[in-house]
Amino acid sequence: MSRVDDDLLAFVQLAAAAGASQTTSSATISTTAAATTSVTEVEGLLSLDQFEERFRHKRPVKMRGAARHWGAVQAWAKDMGALVGRLEAAMGGGDVAVLVAKDNRHFFKNALCVEERRKLSDIFRSIFGGGGDDDRDRQRLYCRLPLVDQVLDDVDLPNTLVFGPDGGGFKQANCGMWASAAGNITPLHYDLCHGFLVQIVGRKRWTLFSPDDYRLLYPSSSIDPNPLSSQVSIEQWYAGDASQRARFPKVADAEPYHVDLEPGDIMYTPPFWWHHVETVEPSISVLLPWDKRPDEPVHPCAL
Repeated sequence: MSRVDDDLLAFVQLAAAAGASQTTSSATISTTAAATTSVTEVEGLLSLDQFEERFRHKRPVKMRGAARHWGAVQAWAKDMGALVGRLEAAMGGGDVAVLVAKDNRHFFKNALCVEERRKLSDIFRSIFGGGGDDDRDRQRLYCRLPLVDQVLDDVDLPNTLVFGPDGGGFKQANCGMWASAAGNITPLHYDLCHGFLVQIVGRKRWTLFSPDDYRLLYPSSSIDPNPLSSQVSIEQWYAGDASQRARFPKVADAEPYHVDLEPGDIMYTPPFWWHHVETVEPSISVLLPWDKRPDEPVHPCAL
């Protein structure tokens, strides 16, 4: 076994113990700070009919444990060194892009982050390395990786749930893996497409708002570097920050939805649903986006 493999094995063994110590509470949106509604949860994977009738293009749903059988969920956290080796081989072994937040907390391309290139083994060591409370001040990283052929056997993509038994599948080029450090925050924003997020390693905490709350969430200007984002720092607003509450008083009338994701959970987010995501523990997620059908309406917020 190489020195890199030895080091990776060592920090993976520490990761489970480090998860609790790297869990951050300072930015967590308190459910006592505002009345929250829980996202609907179901056990296991929905059927095509259930998904179409109750959730698709209507409201989010957490499918609890629906990916628990995936090889990725069962194996990646236990042998991160093997995962890194496969990914490096698939991508040629060179440096890969990684996002670094300017404030070491909030991650958005174009405005809040800079992109650097580093060795993948170094990125994973930084994200998943063990440590105590002193590590909260170290540099946090967010790394998007392609869903390469070498890991497809580890995932059981829910193609039938979206496209039906004869309708094809997800476009692999649009899918990806996200590795993120504890404490990372993706600020409040919405997407124009459907999406499944499959939690593989670690935990994430989501806060969502209906597109009907669009005007209450102070959307950014169309010329903003991230035009589908909100001007509001939701975690600061709910923490009682006086300047945020003075600038954005209408947030008080918006209805937040809350959900925690653990390994094996699949989260569905419809187009136009606002979401704020915090990485609670060092995390790997698989993102599966897909486009709207022509018969699915565009919410007035996007007009």
